[in-house]
Amino acid sequence: WKFKGLTMSDWGGCPDIGTAARAGLGLKMYGPMTPLDQQTLSRLSESELDTAAKQVIRCALSLPHPPVPEPIPESLITPESKRVAREMAEESFVLMKNDDNVLPITHSSDCQTITICGENASLFCFSGAGCGAVDPHGAPAPIQVLTLRLEQMGFQVIDAVDDPSYALDNPSDAAIVFVGAPGSTEESTSWKRGTKRLEGEMCDRESLDLPARHRWLIEQIASTHKHTIVVINIGTPISLPWLEVASAVLFVGYPGMMAAEAITNVLVGDTSPSGKLTVSWPIALQDTPAFPFYPFKGSDLTADYGEGLFVGYRHYDSHNIKPLFPFGFGLSYTTFAYSALEISSSTASSSDPTIEITVHLTITNTGSHNGKDIAQLYI
Repeated sequence: WKFKGLTMSDWGGCPDIGTAARAGLGLKMYGPMTPLDQQTLSRLSESELDTAAKQVIRCALSLPHPPVPEPIPESLITPESKRVAREMAEESFVLMKNDDNVLPITHSSDCQTITICGENASLFCFSGAGCGAVDPHGAPAPIQVLTLRLEQMGFQVIDAVDDPSYALDNPSDAAIVFVGAPGSTEESTSWKRGTKRLEGEMCDRESLDLPARHRWLIEQIASTHKHTIVVINIGTPISLPWLEVASAVLFVGYPGMMAAEAITNVLVGDTSPSGKLTVSWPIALQDTPAFPFYPFKGSDLTADYGEGLFVGYRHYDSHNIKPLFPFGFGLSYTTFAYSALEISSSTASSSDPTIEITVHLTITNTGSHNGKDIAQLYI
């Protein structure tokens, strides 16, 4: 086919380099040579090896050769760039539960002491794993910024991250529990302490559960504290068997370098959460669209996408399954009223079957807190 460029495999997508090279592969990415690789490579002729090598050399010679990248200069980290990063994080957070308006946190005669616990308060996960990993620039842990702000508001803050038993023996008026993916000092794609991998590149999840120690901490804190606020620091849905005992749940995902400031601002009410869930959260693993087809059966590791088009909310709707939290769900500190809805559309014809629909409406903040809302239109 006379392609003059470089034919390269996906990362881990080439189980047999020799056979692939004979079919035109120039570069295998990435990883060590396997016994099968060594066996099949030995059967290649010198001209076949030359053909693959020429692809790599031709590609290398055609590309510019910049100097070794230098660290990001401080001049690029400006107050404006930090503001944008913080606001993006704040507006992405999803308030999933807020019984009795526990959030935002306010100082009162009933709430003067707050405990902060959970390993993600200090070992926060700012971004995803593998190709999704981005090292945050000078990002403080949430407990640092949150503690300072709460103390400025007049709260007595108890740091129980390293000693949760202290929080259980000395309960405060409220507790904020950080749970989720492993943080900066742990390998981001696997859980330590003998637990299973939860999420990350090149691995499949074995369940929707957090490590048992996270569930234990939430349930124990909730049994000894009047109000328990859970902050979830992870990128995908998880099971929430402790949902009933939590007073409030804030899903923050992987919010980047301004995470600590953004989480603090939302918890204390400087900003109202306005994010909506981008995927449905099931009650149980058995409710998910892929459950009948996963894990893979047999030894050939063939992935059977048997759910077809019925993924996400299409699956739950078509099977009359109620998710724990539906696609598009998200609470706010305020309330909104929708009015003056107008829908207009063009007329389709035989020459142009497309229809353009225009929707106008008025959204009014009817509550006492500043906030934003996301209008959702389902067709």
